[in-house]
Amino acid sequence: GPYILYSYCRCNKILKKFAQEKVDFSKKSKNEYERSVKLKLLGFAPSFMRAFSERKPSIVADYLFDLCLKLNLFYENNRLQDQSNSEYLDCWLALIKLSLKTLKQCLNLLAINTIEKM
Repeated sequence: GPYILYSYCRCNKILKKFAQEKVDFSKKSKNEYERSVKLKLLGFAPSFMRAFSERKPSIVADYLFDLCLKLNLFYENNRLQDQSNSEYLDCWLALIKLSLKTLKQCLNLLAINTIEKM
């Protein structure tokens, strides 16, 4: 619970810090951390459908926790403010924005209220 809400708050804070005008996924992934978040996001629909068909909300909870792990590893290993990463910033912010939306959807599915700050 708290780890997932912490991840949600962290994404919110990042997006507020960096005003993003455009969504850009045209760049290739810089590293395996970015790629693993992208792949995890692609797995949302199959995880949701499996949870629905098996009537196991724990599948959504497991997906959510794993997404948070990958998202936090991505953040720890990619410095958003570093000038050497400026060419990836738009793509990374779009990835964080999509991750935030997915986190919120999963939390809503599990009837967990989101918070803006911890």
